[in-house]
Amino acid sequence: MGNSSPVGVSIFGIDTRQLNQLRIGFGGVKGFHDPQPNTPTSQGFSALVLAHNSRIYAYKCPEEVLEAVRKAIDRGLIKRDRKCSKVDGLHEFELSSWIWAAHGKATVDVRRYAMKIVESLREAGWGIVDDIDMSRPFFVQTWILKRIDQMAARSPRRDILIGLHDKNDLRIVMEEQDANRQYDIQEAVRQGIVNSWQITSETDYSGAYQFQLAGSPFSAGGDRPVEARQILLGILTELERQAGYRLDRSLSLSMNHGAKSSLLFRVPPPGTPADRGSYVGMHLDDNDIIRIFPTPGEFLDSFVQQELSAVIGRSWLHGVRQEGGKDNAYEWRLNGSPWGVQGEDSVEVRIMMGKILQKMWSLGFELMPKIDYTGRLAETSFMVFRKSSGAMRVLEEPIVCVSFYDIDEVRISSTDDSLIAELQPRIRMALCPPEFPVEAVQDLSMFGRSAQLKLVKSPFHTWTPGPKTTVYATAVLLTLVNVMAELGWQLRASLDLSRLCVATDSEWYRLDLSTLYFTRGKGREES
Repeated sequence: MGNSSPVGVSIFGIDTRQLNQLRIGFGGVKGFHDPQPNTPTSQGFSALVLAHNSRIYAYKCPEEVLEAVRKAIDRGLIKRDRKCSKVDGLHEFELSSWIWAAHGKATVDVRRYAMKIVESLREAGWGIVDDIDMSRPFFVQTWILKRIDQMAARSPRRDILIGLHDKNDLRIVMEEQDANRQYDIQEAVRQGIVNSWQITSETDYSGAYQFQLAGSPFSAGGDRPVEARQILLGILTELERQAGYRLDRSLSLSMNHGAKSSLLFRVPPPGTPADRGSYVGMHLDDNDIIRIFPTPGEFLDSFVQQELSAVIGRSWLHGVRQEGGKDNAYEWRLNGSPWGVQGEDSVEVRIMMGKILQKMWSLGFELMPKIDYTGRLAETSFMVFRKSSGAMRVLEEPIVCVSFYDIDEVRISSTDDSLIAELQPRIRMALCPPEFPVEAVQDLSMFGRSAQLKLVKSPFHTWTPGPKTTVYATAVLLTLVNVMAELGWQLRASLDLSRLCVATDSEWYRLDLSTLYFTRGKGREES
């Protein structure tokens, strides 16, 4: 697990160096004090954290954000609503049921609450920039929030949510709408599915509309990975064409093993160009495959394939073992198992993906929110790219990658190596007093083509859940996003790019957390 101790001593499967780091789980970071706990960062960021079984923590959130949460959740469900007694700087909502561990029909209620929170935040002038997992062993989903233009973000219709469940269940959750509107949405989803897959039954499921699909398209394995993921591409295409909805946000709303993404769809604001987008899926399969494919019934753009072939061939130093088309998909099998590597090659993987994103963005594609399609531990993100009919090719812009590794490491890399020396000192300074509540960096070094900051007290892997561990990881994340924005870099995407797992005597964990991708241009739309 991570770096082993010199003599190979381990307790519960964790080496002694890491045991020293993991003490945060018992006592937190000493001296952590935020003098402005209800004031957003200098660039206007705040955070809501869905944590553990039944809590929502608010960090640097003004009162209107707290009121938005109260408005969205039934008062009878809120057990405590208070400033956190254990941590200075957090506001705590403790709920009376374990909603993040819900099973069965209760999962529908959880998704309704999430939809209401998002809607209530938007009405208060706040949107979600991204939803990022900040803990290896525990459920700590951090919603990065930022103020939005309420008029520009308004939508003529209520959002809908589509949840992926178990191995083959897909559920549509929507607020009360007229019968014709419900029929249009159900028909669009139905058509999107049958373009590549078979439906075995349809039924009401605690107020949600459930499609049960043949086989196990959402399982970890399967011999039809392209068709299984084309289900979603078909749904995206038909919902946009028939009902005007586009994928707006992907949320993780469950701590249960095997939990998958919940996808929030929204009708764009009035004045948005009314064009039909074309979609391309990208699947990182096994330990060495990059695979792209179109929406069912459409053909893969050979120009996109050729451009990506050139990028992958140049950016992966170990080379491409095999590439070719099959069943209207195209795949590259790489040498060196990029989705299962450690060491300096893991940095090269993040840079390679940065160059792939750089190329796709220059070709006029936008990357939709990342999707956990199978719920498998350490699954890589399923990526969906959308290109509007009027999209133009633009110049390639440099990309900066900020990655969270192991229990305590942050690595900064880029498609332009010269940027590292420029960014590293400012990021280092942002994680020290007076800008950060404590001295968070214990060591700074180069690691391959990245600058590596080793943090104190293992923010990404702790012994026990609780507010003390939550606030530290959240503060690190928000500080990094904020300092990058100060320097002109906007968060554009977050992706999970490693399949590696580590184990204690009783549990398996992901080795690494997400990689954040920043560009100097327009960042991810808050919504």
